[in-house]
Amino acid sequence: MLNAQQTVGSIALCAPTSATNKYLLTLLKLCAKCVEQDLLLGKEKSQTKMLQDEQLNIFNSHAHANIVVTGKGVIDLISDKACELLGLKRKDILHQNITTIIPDWKKILLSNSRQMELNNIEVEITNVTNAGAYLLNGRVLRVSSGLVDEMIFNLRSMKQVLSESNKYNGNIATFTFDDINCVSVPMKRIIKDAKSIAHLDSHVILIGEKYTGKRIIAEAIHNQSKRMEFGFVRVNLSNATEDEMEEILWGYTEKHKPYKKWVPKPGAFEFANGGSLYINEIGMLPLRLQDKLLETITTKKTSRLGCKSLTMVDVRIFATNSYDLSAQIDRGDFRIELFYALSGSSLRVPALRERKQDVPALLKETIEIKSLEMGKKAPVIPKKNLLILKRYEWPNNFKEMKEFAELLINDQGKMFKNFKNERDFKRKHLYLDYQKEVESIVPLDEVEMHHIIKAYKALGGSISKTSRKLGVSRNTLYLKLKKYGFDEEMES
Repeated sequence: MLNAQQTVGSIALCAPTSATNKYLLTLLKLCAKCVEQDLLLGKEKSQTKMLQDEQLNIFNSHAHANIVVTGKGVIDLISDKACELLGLKRKDILHQNITTIIPDWKKILLSNSRQMELNNIEVEITNVTNAGAYLLNGRVLRVSSGLVDEMIFNLRSMKQVLSESNKYNGNIATFTFDDINCVSVPMKRIIKDAKSIAHLDSHVILIGEKYTGKRIIAEAIHNQSKRMEFGFVRVNLSNATEDEMEEILWGYTEKHKPYKKWVPKPGAFEFANGGSLYINEIGMLPLRLQDKLLETITTKKTSRLGCKSLTMVDVRIFATNSYDLSAQIDRGDFRIELFYALSGSSLRVPALRERKQDVPALLKETIEIKSLEMGKKAPVIPKKNLLILKRYEWPNNFKEMKEFAELLINDQGKMFKNFKNERDFKRKHLYLDYQKEVESIVPLDEVEMHHIIKAYKALGGSISKTSRKLGVSRNTLYLKLKKYGFDEEMES
């Protein structure tokens, strides 16, 4: 009842005759009752709306893009964050069925029917401005007669998820142009050219020998571009099979190999979406995958193996190779169309032998970094030895320099005291990989000796049979056997 002292209005009734006067009071009471009930209903609606607005404000204050649906899939609530994420207005989706935007909703519920939670499920969202791949997490709010009555879930774009994943997985660029130590003319020219293309969005080909620092230059370009806030995903094709290359670059679904329990995995293009993709040794890519890469670059769309749907990707590619691709193109082993698609900008990175002025500073920096890693004191290189190292060719570039630094730190500089001349120093402490290869080569005389002795013994020590088998004269074989110490055992 309304407060008796609260005046909300007045009602006046006039009776045309005295005969109807006795009904006037009854009618007046009925009118007052109707007005009172209407006012109470309005007050109740107002309180309900206030409560709903308060609930919506609380719902909207949550950090995630939340949606509440009924057991039949009708959208009861959708937060501002969800509307913003999907690019739609609340009035256009509220009370619609969730299958309008998530066509596979029933299939998702069916495959998770015994669970009270939905964890990290990839869904494809359609019919919205920001259509695409999203990650869904949710839980059941209410169950009635063993059936789901109400459920809440939140959405995150796969682009955002993969971008965050890049930070945890180390798919970020750490080097900038300030980190590149150089005084040589060839390297200064490269840095100038690299800075000039950093603000562009064209793909880049970097040609240079192995271990010359191509990735460092690519990272520096990335970190001075508009993509610096996104991932820098590295892919190395040098030791991968064709199938592995395809799986790494484009990813796969559980349908890719149904006879195996495969967990769906995004490809490098999806991880790099919004950022940069660094492909090492692009020349190793088979022709079939070159065609597929060209299509991805042209359409800006990617599809996982085992999946028919396409995902839009926005990626800048840094493709590197340790040799010029011209010969490969001439042989028909590399698509010229792909080369042109990738070479919006092209850089040739010099080897260490082409930038000898940089060697002293680079060597000092490498020794300091390596000594910190090893927890040992960094030895100082005497001036005359530094000149030797500066003149050295460094055939394996930075890889060899790091190996030498490690050897020097373990040796604590003793190598500088025990050598006759420059040639002796290089022979003992440089050309390390070359020396390993040379040491593994068996001398020709030794190969010949083993071959002759093996045949001679296998044929029962017969010079005649052995000479015929080896295709040499008896006299030649006799002299060879004598040379290898078999003269006393030979037949007469």
